[in-house]
Amino acid sequence: MYKKIIRNLTGITDEMVKDAEELENVLLQFKEFLKDDIIIGHNVNFDVDFLYDNFLNVLNEPLSNDFVDTLRISRKLLPELDHHKLDKECQ
Repeated sequence: MYKKIIRNLTGITDEMVKDAEELENVLLQFKEFLKDDIIIGHNVNFDVDFLYDNFLNVLNEPLSNDFVDTLRISRKLLPELDHHKLDKECQ
């Protein structure tokens, strides 16, 4: 069930990720890339929750980086917009 939801949401299929690296390796590479930087993204809460959970569950350590969600900033600065999708805001 979740595979279908994710496929519909992202367009990513099992075939596309069949040769992907193990999650532990990817998280370690991401940790090295990120260092102490702040994570910035639009509607980034889902992604940050995934990272926080998997750092604890897979790497047995917390992700301590702060993050900024530009969606929250957009809602504050552009309240007149019907929605705050990134493609709409870039126009």
